[in-house]
Amino acid sequence: MAIAYFAYHTFQGEHGLRAYSVYDSQIRELSIAAKKVRDQREDLEHRVALLSPNHVDPDYADELVRRHLGLAHPDEDVIMLEPRR
Repeated sequence: MAIAYFAYHTFQGEHGLRAYSVYDSQIRELSIAAKKVRDQREDLEHRVALLSPNHVDPDYADELVRRHLGLAHPDEDVIMLEPRR
């Protein structure tokens, strides 16, 4: 009986081999999600760096002003695209 008990819990128990495979798949999924969040954070940090008080990137500032205020020069053609979601 003792051997059957330990054999069962080796495979089916809370810390058994089946639980290990579930935990392993969860770790992989969460690692992918963490990488996406890390990439988004790096993108936001880059954008913030472009608007630092010491030196504002003129191209990025121009892009923001045009996007949010809808301004364009009279000789420019404007192509409206769907915003990314």
